[in-house]
Amino acid sequence: MCRVTSPHTPDNPPRVTHPTIHHRIDTVKPLSEPPTYTATPRKVFNEEVRRWNFWELLDAVFIVLAGAATAWLAWVLLREGTTINPKRIGYLFVFWIVVAYMALPRIHQLLTLLYVPNYFIGRTRTQDGLLGDPVNMGFQGNEAGIHRAMQKAGWSLADPITVRSAIKMVFFSISKRSYKKAPVSSLYLFDRMQNFAYQQEVDGNPHQRHHVRFYKCPEGWLLPGGRQVDWLAAGTFDRSVGFSLFTFQLTHRIDANIDIERDYIVDTLRWSDPSLRVEILEDFFTSYHHRNGGGDRIHTDGDLPIVHTGIAVEKPEDRQKHKAGQPPSSLIVSALLIALLTVGQTLISHFRNPLSLDMLSELWMDFSQDDFLFVLDYALTIVLVIFLVFLVVKGYSRARLSLEALLFFGIIFDLYHLTVNGITPDTSLMRVSVFVLALIALTSKETRDWVSLKSRIRRGMPAHTDQPSLPPTPPKNPPFVP
Repeated sequence: MCRVTSPHTPDNPPRVTHPTIHHRIDTVKPLSEPPTYTATPRKVFNEEVRRWNFWELLDAVFIVLAGAATAWLAWVLLREGTTINPKRIGYLFVFWIVVAYMALPRIHQLLTLLYVPNYFIGRTRTQDGLLGDPVNMGFQGNEAGIHRAMQKAGWSLADPITVRSAIKMVFFSISKRSYKKAPVSSLYLFDRMQNFAYQQEVDGNPHQRHHVRFYKCPEGWLLPGGRQVDWLAAGTFDRSVGFSLFTFQLTHRIDANIDIERDYIVDTLRWSDPSLRVEILEDFFTSYHHRNGGGDRIHTDGDLPIVHTGIAVEKPEDRQKHKAGQPPSSLIVSALLIALLTVGQTLISHFRNPLSLDMLSELWMDFSQDDFLFVLDYALTIVLVIFLVFLVVKGYSRARLSLEALLFFGIIFDLYHLTVNGITPDTSLMRVSVFVLALIALTSKETRDWVSLKSRIRRGMPAHTDQPSLPPTPPKNPPFVP
């Protein structure tokens, strides 16, 4: 059933009307012969299953191996941190970092590939594949129309997630200072992250905020039941900061009653612009209660409001700065850590055993062929890593796979020595931790999607492919009562 709301003004309170519901009755003729199965219905399956090629299989193997290496590193840290020693107790903190931000997310990513459906069920998904916030709003109009309506209602366009915005978010959260454009975490719908997000802080407190993510619907895509909308949105209220139930990461905790936030968002739009039209698809989803990707309880009545924001001219300041030339923040951090690790190990080695000119001359005289080959191998490895990183930035998928292989073999070598000898000055816990972090970043969904996007742009192909899973059909909008 569709409920249509009138313009919302203090002198003209909302009134509810019930449009005529049209039922279609098909006349089914009696069967003249026994039924026979002929083919798979086209609505259920309209294309053959695409087989994975060798490189995709190899990529999947490294995704699994990265998870296994992370679990191995976590076990080594847990074993070393069980003794009562201030230094080794610190290993437990590192163990939490590895488990919460690398091991558990990768385990969830692998398992959800098997049991979470990859089609529209009214829920977003986290980067790890867990079910995220529910979709609870729809919008008709272009992107500029949504920006105009949201900003007129007092909402702030959230900054995209970058290294700079992430550092600002941490700093303002610790200092409890206002950050009106704080970034929101990435949730996925239609197998891609939100196009943009808006938020409102509560009394300047960065721990509490209203926020809503917007997703552009693929061209020709229809809601269950045949209704066509241009955008879908997921709005929730962050009530505090706490630990995720599923990954133990620090994150925002949302309020369970997402319907209150949904109605609040719609009411702010209607209050700022009484001419906005809003339709409500009653019982669009079955009323349910569940948990989101952070483990927070949620419940909803299943209604879906459709807000008509109209068409507007795009303004340059509304354009999100998701540049294809900027790598994901996790990849940038990993590359910086590898560079700092290389420089740091060289400096530490020098200051432990400072070399004078006389010592260098003695070393040069005693320099054997084996020493020369060792230094040459070390230098070539560094050059190879830098070259592969350069190719990954340019969007070469095979370079990414080659770098994953190089990191994996280094991880296995270091973890073997850590397992046998324990954590000693001769074994590099920092190096293997950075290598595992880099491998997790290279095999993450955001990095794989970004490299794929760069590859498409480099080959002159469209940057995005928002193709519907079914052929486009004419919209079947219910009658609208003004």
